[in-house]
Amino acid sequence: MPHNHGSSLTCWLPVHLHRIDSRNGPLTKSKHWSGLGDRAEFQVSPPQQGLAVKRIRDEDEGEYRCRVDFGSSPTRNLRMKLQVVVPPQRVAILSEAGLEVSGVIGPYPVKENLKLTCQASGGRPPPEVTWWHEGSLIDDLSENTTTQVIRNTLTLPNLSRQHLYRVITCSAANSNMTRPLNTSVTLDMSCEWRQGGVGGVGG
Repeated sequence: MPHNHGSSLTCWLPVHLHRIDSRNGPLTKSKHWSGLGDRAEFQVSPPQQGLAVKRIRDEDEGEYRCRVDFGSSPTRNLRMKLQVVVPPQRVAILSEAGLEVSGVIGPYPVKENLKLTCQASGGRPPPEVTWWHEGSLIDDLSENTTTQVIRNTLTLPNLSRQHLYRVITCSAANSNMTRPLNTSVTLDMSCEWRQGGVGGVGG
């Protein structure tokens, strides 16, 4: 911003938010007024010049407009849109019956099909909901149910003994600036008895 004497700067979203009056002196000694209280500060010294807003809130999102009025030069305007990232609030794993499950789940019989749904609530922009096993992505098909709920349904067909104690993790994330929200379950399998085999009942 030019360091002209006799200038006035106003920033608002969409109402008046911050005003600097340097009509009676240099910009570094100008008077400041802010509708955001101590959350807003206009930094006038280079290289970080501009409006700094602390403790960002959900309602801070929107278009900011800056207007500079000079005593003897044309007014200048600048518009900028601020997007506020709101992390997802909660993530849960649901059984096929729609009940929330956690920890060790089962036991499930061999050859059964297992269906689990990961549900993420809240967040803006809407989070991406994914399923993982030992760091490998196994399902990334998210389903938008409402503006506040995103789901991803995982189907594991034909379960085997190899699924015993397998840990599967559901993750919800909408930005690389925040940590994903995760929850996991561990699969338990029921014993497979074989007639005449080891651990079975002989005939």
